[in-house]
Amino acid sequence: TATNTIYYVYSTAAGGNPNLFSINPTTGAMTDRGEILVGSANLAANADVVEMDYLAFGGGTLYSVIPGGVSGTNANFNDALFTINPATQVATLVGALGVDLTPLGGALEFDVANNRLLLLEAQSANLYSINLH
Repeated sequence: TATNTIYYVYSTAAGGNPNLFSINPTTGAMTDRGEILVGSANLAANADVVEMDYLAFGGGTLYSVIPGGVSGTNANFNDALFTINPATQVATLVGALGVDLTPLGGALEFDVANNRLLLLEAQSANLYSINLH
């Protein structure tokens, strides 16, 4: 969360970009902030359903992972870490994670004490550390 806001990402349709939602934890009100783009380009290509899973907020930055399902020219987005600007819904590719992740399963958490992300891959139950230095 940032400034008492909860963020949520949801992919609504094949061939569409995932949307970023914000939730007010006091009122429960949810706001669709719009499609997530990389720069001004679509994440989704062909009839892909882009799942941006493993969402975490830490150090003033919103992080997300695309665990798979992207084909064509954007296939390099699979199993990669992104930052998302909540004000503009623009995602920036940080880089490939080097592991094969399962869509719709797992967790991403910010470790404040060590300035890193902890990623739990659900199918294998492996825990990975992503240094942010």
